[in-house]
Amino acid sequence: MISMAEFLAKIPKMELHLHLEGAIRPQTAVGLARKNGVALPPFERVEDLYRYDTLEQFLNIYTAVSDSLVSADDYRRVTYEMLESCAANNARYVEFFFSPQIHFPNGVSFDTQMDGIRAGMADAERDFGIASVCAPGVNRELGPAAGEGFLDMILARKDEKLVGIGLDFNEAPFPPEPYAALFERARNAGLQVTAHAGETGPADSSAARSTRSRSAGSITAIISSTIPR
Repeated sequence: MISMAEFLAKIPKMELHLHLEGAIRPQTAVGLARKNGVALPPFERVEDLYRYDTLEQFLNIYTAVSDSLVSADDYRRVTYEMLESCAANNARYVEFFFSPQIHFPNGVSFDTQMDGIRAGMADAERDFGIASVCAPGVNRELGPAAGEGFLDMILARKDEKLVGIGLDFNEAPFPPEPYAALFERARNAGLQVTAHAGETGPADSSAARSTRSRSAGSITAIISSTIPR
């Protein structure tokens, strides 16, 4: 008779909510930052990079770590390592997000990112038998016009592994309603749509309603609002 822990380790799994930049191994982030001349926040231990108390603090760290990705091979490496970790937990299928717009100010094009990501996905499938697809996230802090231009890039890529789009970054000051038309256009083009909701925004389904998303990610406010105090 195996233990529950052993049983859970053995069963095949799907990972349906994972962020590429958020899954970068700490040692990899430090190594890439040094290679590419990128300054990270001060830390004594590498694990301290991932200590935070609020979404805003997390996004600051997320942005700093993301700046360490410069070349297609950097993206290949972090994609491969992320999927390697998933495979080690017996995941067979992974849907992951990434945040292309955060890299544009550093001169990293969408095609550079996708070329590296696709190479990492292919290498992981070859080595671990793990299937994966991805969904770039629209940065809600940049406004709908920037989002529409970004959607043009996604559609121009015509990549079978690009199966949808998300809506990410800081929620509370940037409601989802202005993105309804963008999500409608994405849906009409055959993409699945999802939106982060309930992290710093209200514990309701406004994001899912206004964008007609198939799912809402990170609905922590809904969970916390139902816990007796």
